Amino acid sequence: MRHWRKVLVAGFLIFFWGFVWKFGEENFGSQIRFFVDIWDLRTYYNNGKWFPAGTQPYVDVPSEYPQVATYIFGWVHAFGSDEPRAGVAREIYFRAFRFVMLLTGYAAFLLLEFMKQEKKWLALLLFLPGPLYYLFNRF
Repeated sequence: MRHWRKVLVAGFLIFFWGFVWKFGEENFGSQIRFFVDIWDLRTYYNNGKWFPAGTQPYVDVPSEYPQVATYIFGWVHAFGSDEPRAGVAREIYFRAFRFVMLLTGYAAFLLLEFMKQEKKWLALLLFLPGPLYYLFNRF
């Protein structure tokens, strides 16, 4: 079984995303941000409001982020666009954005594993607690 690492990492990331969704959203009632830090996510949410408003970034709405980031911030709004309650739409956005970032991290893992001929296990370092925290909560 040659692809066991890829399946294991994909399963871990899906489990981690679901675990945080179900149990860790409030950081287990602590002020310490163990899993979730919405500080930057709120910024991304606000910078992506051009998408549901039907406007264009850089034309109608200024953005200090590069184009790829600006478009990701906007397109993730599509997941909660039919939700009439703003608070619920924001929570859907946060969860969808985290999932997109975990997919990006998985793509980076696959790329690193493909590029390395020896010591492919080094790609797993992407999923240590520190990098995983930033992958999950930041762009």
